[in-house]
Amino acid sequence: MKLKIALPLAFLTALGLVAPEAQAFGPPPPPADDPADDPATDAVDASADLGDAGDAGDAAAADPYAEPPTEDSYAEPPAEDPYAEPPADPEPAADPEPAEGEASAEASASIGGGDAKKDPILPGPGASSTPDANALPARHRLTYLSLTAGRYNPLGLEERFWLGYQRRLYDKASPLWNQSNVAVFANVLASPAIARLAAVVQYQPLTILRLRATYGFMGWFGTFQYMRSYDSPYADHSESTLANDADRGRNYATYGHQLELGALVQAKAGPIAIRSDTNVFWSQYKLQGQNDVFYDVRIDAMTPNEGWTLVNDSDLLYLSDFGLTAGVRATTTKAFFADKHYEVGEARVDPNGPMFRIGPLLAYTFFDHPGAKFNKPTILLISQWHVKHRYRTGQDRSQAIPTLALGFAFSGDLWAKDDK
Repeated sequence: MKLKIALPLAFLTALGLVAPEAQAFGPPPPPADDPADDPATDAVDASADLGDAGDAGDAAAADPYAEPPTEDSYAEPPAEDPYAEPPADPEPAADPEPAEGEASAEASASIGGGDAKKDPILPGPGASSTPDANALPARHRLTYLSLTAGRYNPLGLEERFWLGYQRRLYDKASPLWNQSNVAVFANVLASPAIARLAAVVQYQPLTILRLRATYGFMGWFGTFQYMRSYDSPYADHSESTLANDADRGRNYATYGHQLELGALVQAKAGPIAIRSDTNVFWSQYKLQGQNDVFYDVRIDAMTPNEGWTLVNDSDLLYLSDFGLTAGVRATTTKAFFADKHYEVGEARVDPNGPMFRIGPLLAYTFFDHPGAKFNKPTILLISQWHVKHRYRTGQDRSQAIPTLALGFAFSGDLWAKDDK
């Protein structure tokens, strides 16, 4: 089984559709990258039926009633025996050996147009989207992925870009193994409120399992109501309060670093795919005063400083054969607060989570040309309604208002090479 991510699964990583990270926008389904495409193309019959041409060397027996020789004949030939065995077919002449350095006609006419080692199939980042489900991507690849996404409820705009080297692990063409790889990426994230520069290490032992670690430096610009930090998880961080705090100048610029660990599990049977992308974050920022929690707008959650937060995106998808991916996405977010994050006398209970939202996901890939420098341009839309949230189920925002995310993603191979 193999999953398509691209957005493939790849793509459906960045808006929660194929992404390298499960954030507020979530990575796209694969893409498809991705996570993996399965174009489901029919196999070509290499042996064309040329019809029964007959045996050119078979001689028919002579007619026993043929006209006798004419008077001009010098000798009368012996009478033909109608019951005699026909002469044996002559041995066909052996084809001459081609001269050294010349390509044989058979080689030049081989199906596929050449040696697979010379003409490798080069899929985009993440899972392969080759016409042959069992084809191997190139051994060495320099790939990139770009995702631009906007979001409403809460409001956000973000660009994510990955560039890195990916090496195929095995020479196994089975769909279970052919996307296995190790990779290193540089990742840049930019928005009007936040920027991050990070390094990414990826290990994918199987097509259905991808592990990833990301470590980066992040800066908050003090714009659009952020950064806002507090001394307790119980603090009010609704959109109304954030807007009022910004009017009073309580948001501020700061910086810090973040570690992210992720695991993607995915599978595909026919046109149906499932995927679960789990990411945990550990953040450390320079906060004001004695504050030790902050509101992370990217995942829409109150988050512990020097603590862990988990985000899971689970998808059930239908993958068409004309570029459309449709399905349902469920997102769960849970922060883990230690005793130090609470004020004296407060109950050691998270008042904010876990949070849960669910809704439809749509993505359309305009074309897929494996190996192209610009490939898989994909537009994607996610609409999720909040089932459990401290403020978005009627307390501050109506539950009828969904979280909407609209994105555009594309990827490509800047360089690819197979071992000789």
